[in-house]
Amino acid sequence: MGAISDILFIIDTNKEHIAVKEAKKLGIPIVAILDTNSDPDGITYLIPGNDDSRKSIELYCKLATDSILAGIESSLAKSGVRIDDIRKDQEKEDGIVQTKRRRSKVYKEEEETEITNPNDLRGLRDRTGLGLRDCKKALEERDGDIKKAVDKLRTIGFAKADKKCDRIASDGPVAMCLNENYGALVELNCETDFVARNEKFIKLVSNLASIAHQERCTSVD
Repeated sequence: MGAISDILFIIDTNKEHIAVKEAKKLGIPIVAILDTNSDPDGITYLIPGNDDSRKSIELYCKLATDSILAGIESSLAKSGVRIDDIRKDQEKEDGIVQTKRRRSKVYKEEEETEITNPNDLRGLRDRTGLGLRDCKKALEERDGDIKKAVDKLRTIGFAKADKKCDRIASDGPVAMCLNENYGALVELNCETDFVARNEKFIKLVSNLASIAHQERCTSVD
């Protein structure tokens, strides 16, 4: 790159946290897709989005590309440049390349025609709590057999849990339930402060404190 970028587009700010930090230092505006576990601090333009599947990422990138091209065209038009003339020249020079791209896309779409039943896929996600990509892959590898797919995903779930076991859960709210003679204090930790501020998570901790108070619990065990 010969110069500093005008803007930075990021799909996963947690994974690309170094890029976010460097952009802040250089004063580069950031456009980012943010989910409930993403830090919005320092992001110039926030786009809410929880789906990080391949097709969703392709859609995000396409929309970003279209917006950039539209901005360039608008800027050129204001400068007196005729966009149609540029497009005609590009089509003449890159016609073969464009044809190959279109054929590749059609072939890819035909190749990705799956026998996966959407209802089975949705049910599998509800049962396992895993992502769309893992569930779809498991169904394809097990020829649509839901029982075998569940067994496969159970193994994946154990593997993911094993990876997370070393992570430090240092954030989380504290809930208290008291009466005249007895009180219960419950702290539930999580990995990020964004989850700790979530209303459902806070309600869960409050419910646990109420249960601990009713059962007269004296320890976690």
